[in-house]
Order: sequence, then structure tokens, then C-alpha cells
Amino acid sequence: MYRRLVEMSAVADIKHEIHNANLVPITELRIGESGDVVQINTKGLMRQRLMEMGLTTGVKVKFLRRGALGDPKSYLIRGTMIALRNEEAREIIVRRKIWRAVFWAAPAGAVIWLLGNIDLNGESLTAITSGFLDPLGRMIGLDGVVMLTYIIAIPANEIVIPTMIMAYMNESAMLELATLDQLRELLVVEHGWTLITGINLMLFSLLHNPCSTTIVTIWKETRSVKWTTLATFIPLSLAFLITFIVYQLSRLI
Repeated sequence: MYRRLVEMSAVADIKHEIHNANLVPITELRIGESGDVVQINTKGLMRQRLMEMGLTTGVKVKFLRRGALGDPKSYLIRGTMIALRNEEAREIIVRRKIWRAVFWAAPAGAVIWLLGNIDLNGESLTAITSGFLDPLGRMIGLDGVVMLTYIIAIPANEIVIPTMIMAYMNESAMLELATLDQLRELLVVEHGWTLITGINLMLFSLLHNPCSTTIVTIWKETRSVKWTTLATFIPLSLAFLITFIVYQLSRLI
């Protein structure tokens, strides 16, 4: 009986953490993101003013744009755009919608499944695609698997390492290794990783293009194809340039 109560308590704690992870002040919403008001932590005249604007529990709030200096910010409430100072807005707690993250992560999952589960002439699409990208990766001290991984992970950079392991092991789904020794065996012994490979992977990770949600946010803020393109490809070009230089210098040492 006691064990059952402990298990139920653990499940309740997890649900509570997940629930609270989506409860944020409206100041933490991204442009275009929305949430439902669950709590207003102000009192007195400020609370009365917010309620007169239509801000009550359950109302949907959408973040539209920020001011030139970041304050005030504009929100859409009951079909009307209102401006709120950060001092006021941070007291309004909303339940953030998570569909945006799901929307951008879904394509990456679909591509991973297709690459891992479709074979051509006995070879997986993962192996074929990484083989095609291998010359590009070798130029900067990496390989085709790393290049493929970063392309797949544009919607969500968090999946880089699991996807990389999946590709190296030629598996059909993402997985994790239990120990560092297993990871070393896979990367160093089986696939020839060196110190320069590790250094350039870190450099490429720091410098490469932003993820898809950041790219979309840049577009929404600037409404400019030029600036969105530059913000995407300048970091990527810098990542290739720096890793290329580091790799070429390492060959001279």
C-alpha cells in the first residue's frame, strides 16, 4: 500500500512539473505565441486597470511585437491590441501553448524515421545520404553523418547527438548509449574520431545556423527575406570557415 502511494505521488509530482513548465509570465512569450491567462498577481488600481482592458482568467493573450527599446510590448486581447509595460506584464501568468514546438519537431521525426527505415539496394537512406555528404564533412574535419545530423536537426537542435548515434549504428530509431566507454568505442574506435573532430564539432555547434523557430521569429520581427537569410547563413558560413581553418592548420602541425 505504501509503495503504491509513493508511486502515485511520484506521478503526481511529474504531472505537476509538466503543468508548471507551461505556466509563464506573458513577458516570456515569443512573438506570435499565445497563452490562456490563469492568474493575475496584481492588486489595487493596477489590477482594476488590467481587468478593464479585458484581462481576466481564461482569456487568450497573443504577443504581437515589442517596442523599440523592448518596453512596452504589444499584446492581442479579445481582438484588441494593447500595450503593457514589462512591470505590469510580468504579473500576468498564462498557460503557454505547446503546439508550436510539436509543429516544428514533427518534420524532424518524420525524416529520421524515413531515413532509418527505407532501404535502397540493401542500404539505408541514412547511409546513402551521409555518404553523399561525406566529402563536405571531411573538408572541415567532420564527416557525412555529422552533416546529415545537423540538417535533420534544424527544427530542434536537441536531437543532434541521439540522431548522430543512430546514424553511426545504422539503426532505425534514435537511441542513447549507457556508458561513456560505449560512446568512445563507437566514435573513436569504430569511426575514427580524433581530438580535432571533437574540437570542430564543438565549434560547428556553437557557430552554425539557428534552429527553425529562431529563423521564423527573425522573419516575424523583421518581415524581411534579406535579413532572415543573412541571419541564417552568416553563422553557417562562419561555422564552415572556422572549422575549415582549424582542420587545415591541424594537418600542418
